[in-house]
Amino acid sequence: MKGPGHNLGPSCVLILGSEGALGSALVSYFLQNKWFVIGLDVHKKSKHPISYYCVDFRNELEVQKSVAWIMSLNPLPDSLISTIAQFGNDDRSHFSWESFYEKLQINLVHLSLFCVALSRLYIERAHALRLVLVGSAAANVGSLDIAYSVSKAGLNGLVISLSKCFAANKIITIGINPGIFNSSMSASVPEERQHATILATHLKRKGTLNEMVDLISYAAQNAPEYLTGSIININGGQYSC
Repeated sequence: MKGPGHNLGPSCVLILGSEGALGSALVSYFLQNKWFVIGLDVHKKSKHPISYYCVDFRNELEVQKSVAWIMSLNPLPDSLISTIAQFGNDDRSHFSWESFYEKLQINLVHLSLFCVALSRLYIERAHALRLVLVGSAAANVGSLDIAYSVSKAGLNGLVISLSKCFAANKIITIGINPGIFNSSMSASVPEERQHATILATHLKRKGTLNEMVDLISYAAQNAPEYLTGSIININGGQYSC
């Protein structure tokens, strides 16, 4: 399917977490390229001129309703990008049962239910879908925020399992695991931890939002279907140091 102004790729993209730093950068990219953009996030209103639905991924019922809303759209989105992430205090200095559980619900459990439910409904409609799930390098190297790293490791399993179950039905799933990059999330990390992570890269710097957008938008538009089930790392060589 050809999108406006593109040789390949969908013309309609759904972005989960459209109001965050990465989600907003992706919204801007697709709007600039004349795509129809749909956003989902926890805020009451979007700051972007897009079609928008407010949903709290802590709440299973709200997540179910958001799936029903998406399936009522005409046309259906051809591509979905998830940038959902809740990151907070490390568990060495502060621990809360409620906060730990909440992060797992948002970052993994309800996102998994959302993706499985949506994929099955798309299959019933015989409609192709490309899922791009943005995780984190924490899936491989861990994090002082244990709930965050556990959920991001689980997201890798979700990517592979969705692909294994649904790729034959034209549901293509690709994972993107960024390392540290310029965002409000990385800025909230203590400077000494940021510095240690940067030193663990080959480039000795943070990634940029543009670098993340370039890769994620490629995965959502023109990457070959045969990439399905893959987890792509973009971390400046961090793992091999």
